[in-house]
Amino acid sequence: MKSKVTIDASQWRKALAMLSPVVNAKMTLPILADVILKYETERDVFTMTASDSETWITLDCVDKDGQPWMRMIEDDLKDKFTEVAIPFAALKEAVGLLPSAQLLQVWFTDNVMKVNYGIGEFEMGTEPSETFPWPLPVAEKGKEGAQCRFRMDADKLLPLMAAAIESSANDELRMVMNGVCLDVYNDKVVVAATNGLELFKDVIETGIGGGRVEYATFPALAQKTNKTTNRPGSAKLLITKKARKALAGAVTDGEITVTADTQRCEFCTEGVRIVARLIEGNFPNYESVIPKDSQYRVTMDRNSLRLALRRVQLSANESSNMVELRRDGNAFIVKAANVDNGRSGQERVEIHDTDAFLPEKFFIGLKISTAIGILDRIQ
Repeated sequence: MKSKVTIDASQWRKALAMLSPVVNAKMTLPILADVILKYETERDVFTMTASDSETWITLDCVDKDGQPWMRMIEDDLKDKFTEVAIPFAALKEAVGLLPSAQLLQVWFTDNVMKVNYGIGEFEMGTEPSETFPWPLPVAEKGKEGAQCRFRMDADKLLPLMAAAIESSANDELRMVMNGVCLDVYNDKVVVAATNGLELFKDVIETGIGGGRVEYATFPALAQKTNKTTNRPGSAKLLITKKARKALAGAVTDGEITVTADTQRCEFCTEGVRIVARLIEGNFPNYESVIPKDSQYRVTMDRNSLRLALRRVQLSANESSNMVELRRDGNAFIVKAANVDNGRSGQERVEIHDTDAFLPEKFFIGLKISTAIGILDRIQ
């Protein structure tokens, strides 16, 4: 193989940064420490792929307007370019130090990549990509194991997933608590996460018949009867933290198409394809812990309560980290104490509105760090 390619250095730098969430120097397979450069003849576009064997990111080497920033010079050599594996860490470091807005001249010969950047050049070894573990195709509608497909604006889905991940756990024994649950219905997508102490839940309405949710199946029923079903229902997708991070790094706007089967989930948008293994297991029934008939509702200023908790926390017991909220007329008294060192503190936070059922002597205890964490994420 011998090919000459021109590459925009700044775009190359951005693309490598997008791939970095899934590349680790301590990979079990040496090939996973590389980035795979591939030329797709039919589409006339270069792609770059990186993976940790759980999550795969594939980027088209095109800008936001769809124009290629990596081009083959000799048209007669296009069909002769083969996939090459390039050491990711060394490539990222070298490209990161190149002058900005530089058009690079790159030659690929057998096992060598030579880069000329005007005032200098460097060479880097490459290797064949035959051992790279490409993901299996995600089963689509009508195929065994298919779960769902839906379309969603990135600016609606990604911020909720980012907020939800803050309420997830880091529990090696309960892996289902470590990610974000996307509960897909015909007319909505529920984003949920929990660590056992707090629960995040938000709903993105898609509308019935709007075409946003193409299908959602009952995977449990399909497995039980040993055949697939496209009966309308709910599909639960347990997305890993790394997949969420990869999405956040590679996708900023536009529309995302999400396709999932019982093992993998695929996120596709313009020029980006991310395939990730789903977390196996049953996500907790989050609806069962949300009070359905709670009598008590109070409206307070978020920032006033948040700052009161932060100040009173200084006087709280370090091990229990608890605070008491006790009603006092049209306000709550936020109070904490540490009998071990004789410290205590309290602050008054006004109530803006309340219902008629809240008792005059109502009080509740909260874990301060959890309450502050929740209030920090609420806008």
